[in-house]
Amino acid sequence: KFINGEANMLHWGTVPAKSPSGEIKQDGPFGQYGACCAEMDIFEANREAAAFTAHPCNEKVKGLYRCKGKEECGEKGDESLPGMCDKEGCGFNSWRMGDQKFYGHGAEFDVDTSKPMTIVTQFITQDGTDDGELSEIRRIWLQDGKVIKNSQATALGDDAGDSLTESVCAAESKAFQQPGSKAGNKVFKDFGGLKSVGEALGRGMVLSMSIWHDPLGRMLWLDGEKLHPDDDSADPGVSAGPCAFESGDPAELLKQHKDASVKFWNIRYGEI
Repeated sequence: KFINGEANMLHWGTVPAKSPSGEIKQDGPFGQYGACCAEMDIFEANREAAAFTAHPCNEKVKGLYRCKGKEECGEKGDESLPGMCDKEGCGFNSWRMGDQKFYGHGAEFDVDTSKPMTIVTQFITQDGTDDGELSEIRRIWLQDGKVIKNSQATALGDDAGDSLTESVCAAESKAFQQPGSKAGNKVFKDFGGLKSVGEALGRGMVLSMSIWHDPLGRMLWLDGEKLHPDDDSADPGVSAGPCAFESGDPAELLKQHKDASVKFWNIRYGEI
C-alpha cells in the first residue's frame, strides 16, 4: 500500500493480540506505517444491530496522515496511547443505548431488517448554515412509507435524546466506562469532538462500502451480548446486541449464512 506517496513495503508481519475469550492470536499483517484519518461511520450494521459513529482526529491530522509506531498510530483499548485519531469514537447503537425492540430482524421491531429501508443522516450546525460548527448528527429511518424517529438513548437518562451531541458523547463515555471516561470523554473531547468531525467533513471525505467479518473480535462490539467472558451483560453499555458471546466466528458464519447478501442503492446527498 502507498501512504502519502511512499510504498509501505518494509517490516510486514503479524502481532500477538488478545481475543474476547482471552486467547492470544496473531493479528494483522501490519507494515511499518499506518494511515490515520477522521472517519464518519454512517451505518455499521448487520441484521441484528446497527451503529453510527463519529471518529475525530487531533489537530495535526488534516487529511490522510502517515503514522509510525504506537505513539503515533496508537493502541486500541489503551487510553494512554490514543494515537492521532479517536479509535473508539462516539457512536449510537439503539440496543446499547437502551432500546432492544427498535432495530432487528422481524416484524416486532420498529425497523425490520428483513425489509428494505432508507437511512437518513443529518449533520446539524450550531447556526443552521452549511459552514457552521457541527453540533449534532441526527438519524431518521424510512420504511414501508413511514418516517421512523430514531430511538431514545434511555440508558443515558430520560432526557438524553436520540442523536449524537457533545452532551450525549460525554454521557455515553461516562455511563459505559469507555476509554477516557473518568476525565469526561477525554479522547473524543480532546480531539475536538463534533467540531473536529465537521471540519473533516468540510475538507471532504471518501464514501466507501464494504462487507467484512472480524476474526479477532468476532464483531461482538457491534452485536454481542458482551465483549469479555467476565462481563455482566446487565451493566450499562456492555450489551451491544442479541448475539451470544460465542458467536461471530467467520468460519462458522460462512457455513451457516453462505448466501448472505446486502444491497445498497439510491445514495443521495444534499442540503437539509
